This record gives sequence, C-alpha cells and structure tokens, in this order.
Amino acid sequence: MPTTVVAACPMHAHVAPLLPVARGLVEAGHRVRFLTGERFRSEVEATGAELVPLPPDAGFDERTLDVDQPDRAGRTGIGLLRWDLTHMFIGRFDAQVAALDAVLDGSVGALVFEPLFLGAFAVATRPRASRPRTVAVSIFPSAAPHPGVPPFGPGLTPLPGLHGQPDRAGRTGIGLLRWDLT
Repeated sequence: MPTTVVAACPMHAHVAPLLPVARGLVEAGHRVRFLTGERFRSEVEATGAELVPLPPDAGFDERTLDVDQPDRAGRTGIGLLRWDLTHMFIGRFDAQVAALDAVLDGSVGALVFEPLFLGAFAVATRPRASRPRTVAVSIFPSAAPHPGVPPFGPGLTPLPGLHGQPDRAGRTGIGLLRWDLT
C-alpha cells in the first residue's frame, strides 16, 4: 500500500482543507500519515489517517498565540502579519524540515502540503531521486491583481466611489495611489 505524508501548519484554516484530501487518499487505499499539531488528532484520525504530531519547535497552538508568544500580543494589521510570517512560519522552517525528514522514508511515495508549511519546499527542491513526489494544495484565494481590488493580504477595502471604479482603460484609483503597508 503506498504511503502519503500530508503536512499542514497547525491552524484550523490550514488543516481543514487537507482533511478531505487525506480521506480521499485513505479511501483510495493509501496509508496516510498527517503531520500537524496534536490538537487535530480526532479530525485527522476521523479521515482514517495517522496523526504524526509536530514537535513543539515546529508547531504552535493558534488558540493561545498571544499567551504563548507575548511579543505578538497587541500587534495589528501589517505589523501582525509581518510578525506572524516571520515567527510562526519562516521561523519554524528548519524544525519543519527536520519533522518531515523524520517521517519521510523509502515507503513514502508522495508528500502533500499546504503552502505555508514552508519546510516542505526544502524537500520539494531536493533531487527527484532523493525525495517523494510533492504536491502543494493551495488553501488561499487567488491573489491575482484585478481592477478595483486592493493588494492581497493587508485587509484593505476597495476605494469608494469613482476612485474604486475602473475607467475605460480598466485602471482604477488604486493604481494611482501608494498603499502604505508599513
């Protein structure tokens, strides 16, 4: 039976979209090992997959972030986004790679991951002969630019009135303004 490793950051919005993927793989006869936070054990096991808990340095509990990470508390907007990306995702890269290396063995045929499980990209860039097949499953909406839509991520709303409406050439006031994202 082929083994597939599914990896997701231990956050509900990152794990939940991969649960049906895990269930489908199990139903198709794969052995699935799901690498994520311990708090998702019941949801993972309900798919028929085996939970492989992330070690503490590779994971976190989103429900208690401000308590567990006091430097995060009180941050908002782009400052919070920058802190989270730096500390919750990029800062856990090496630990995620180590956690993956601990479960990837000769029996693993595929690694399925969501894009913010950054350690999976280290595996994906290894020579093909030394890694399983890799599949990134996007959990994000499209970030493609569109007239009248502000940049993806910072939670800005479209400009009101004529500034937010495209002109005949498809341009909007957004293209004429500099969004201050600092």
